[in-house]
Amino acid sequence: MIYKKIKTKRIDILTKETLDDSEVRYSTPINEGLIKQYVNDNIEVPMTTPQWNSINEAFSDCWNNKLGIGGDFYCDEIVDFVYEKVRLQGQLLSYEKVNIIVNLMLTKIESDGGFLD
Repeated sequence: MIYKKIKTKRIDILTKETLDDSEVRYSTPINEGLIKQYVNDNIEVPMTTPQWNSINEAFSDCWNNKLGIGGDFYCDEIVDFVYEKVRLQGQLLSYEKVNIIVNLMLTKIESDGGFLD
C-alpha cells in the first residue's frame, strides 16, 4: 500500500492564524522553579514543599485542563479552583493566601512572556 504524504497546516488557536512549519508562537515556556522562587520571594512566610506541590498541581490542572491555551478566565475563578483543590488535600492555607499566591504566579507567567499575552 502506498501512502501519500498530506501537507498539514498548524493553526494558532488563540488568533486562528496559520503558522509556518518552523514558527513557534509561544517561545517562553512556563518554568515551575522560577515561579516558585518568585512566589516565595514575594510572600511573608514561604510555603512548605507540600503546600507548593498542592498549589502547583491544582494551578497546573486548572491551567492545562480547564483553561487551555487561549481560554478566557477571571482570576478569581482560578483562585476558587485552586483553593478548593488545596482544601480537599488537607492543606491549611487561607483563601487570602491562595489568592496572593495565584496572583503572584500569574504575574510571573505574564512577566516572563508566558501565555497571558
